Amino acid sequence: MIWKGWRRNEHQRIQELFSAYLDERLPPAERAQVDAHLRGCTSCARELETLRQTVDWVHRLPPLPLPRDFAAGLIPSPSIGRGYATLRGATALAAAVFVCMLSIDVGSQFFAGPAMFFPAAPAPAPSEESRALEVGTPAPQAPYTAAEAPTPQPTETAGAADLGLATPPPTPIPTPAPIAPRVPGMGETFEGESPFTLSPLRALEILALAATLVLGTLTWRRRAR
Repeated sequence: MIWKGWRRNEHQRIQELFSAYLDERLPPAERAQVDAHLRGCTSCARELETLRQTVDWVHRLPPLPLPRDFAAGLIPSPSIGRGYATLRGATALAAAVFVCMLSIDVGSQFFAGPAMFFPAAPAPAPSEESRALEVGTPAPQAPYTAAEAPTPQPTETAGAADLGLATPPPTPIPTPAPIAPRVPGMGETFEGESPFTLSPLRALEILALAATLVLGTLTWRRRAR
């Protein structure tokens, strides 16, 4: 049993050297061992001959055409250059300026006071005298009583006193109630103020936004080339 196992291992070791033996890549010592084994082992000699014929048939096959060179279809990436970097920096700067201006504008409106965000207080109701003046009807007069007879004087009033008639007091002229100044609420403007008037800060915001859009478009087109 030990002898058969050793012979089997020897056959496997020699057969593993057949490929290098046919390619003549074996060292002289191992090649001599293979030749000595082949002279006494017909099965290994037959296996080596079969392998030699297979290699010969493979060499007789026509060569396969090589695939096309994939490197030829590659397109080199265009160089961006310094112009793209300049446009990108200018776009970032314009965007930063616009954000700063917008923040300042919103903050100034928020802290400007309640008149910018709350509606104006309702005006007080007009008094009866002011409504009477607007409509044109006489205001109600306070009732009066007969006055004591005045001291006789050389005037027309003396004649009225002699007749026993009371002289009515002069009618007081009603004073119109003061009208509180109206404060414009949110989205309203004072009379005479144009709603399209732009403050310098709003003008700078519009310019910064326009510059950001233009520079961003130029940067994108430069990048797409």
